[in-house]
Amino acid sequence: LGRLGRLAAGASPARADRDAVARAIERLGLEDFRERPLSRMSGGERQLAAVARALAQEASTLVLDEPTTSLDFGNQGRVLDVIASLADDGLGIVYSTHDPNHARRAGTRALVYLPDGETAFGAVDELVEPATLSRVYGVPVDGAHTADGRLVLAIAPALGGRFNR
Repeated sequence: LGRLGRLAAGASPARADRDAVARAIERLGLEDFRERPLSRMSGGERQLAAVARALAQEASTLVLDEPTTSLDFGNQGRVLDVIASLADDGLGIVYSTHDPNHARRAGTRALVYLPDGETAFGAVDELVEPATLSRVYGVPVDGAHTADGRLVLAIAPALGGRFNR
């Protein structure tokens, strides 16, 4: 499906089309799903197939609307790694996410909608951080650094609550 926009009406996919699809499938590790109809895939598998379909288009820019929705934890990481890798390869990537950790993991720049109707655009490390996110979401946000120095964000306990441990 990812190559249909490149085909003339009634034309069959050429070798280059099949190769582009094969590369997308391989890059996402979806070889086991190649012959499975979408109707027989889970929601997460369908989401991975949608990302592969976008990759198969071989566009200079990909626009992805919440590409990790419905994915389990491991597949979220895999998709974010692919997004970061594609950006490193020079592909333009625009994606939306409601998870600030995803923005920090696979993004370099961020557009943040502020509560006063304004927007802020800039480096992800400067905008996707506890103070800005606390303002955006109206809840306290904490950050902690991992052993390798990455900042991981979490909603802080509010109103006397505490995290489940």
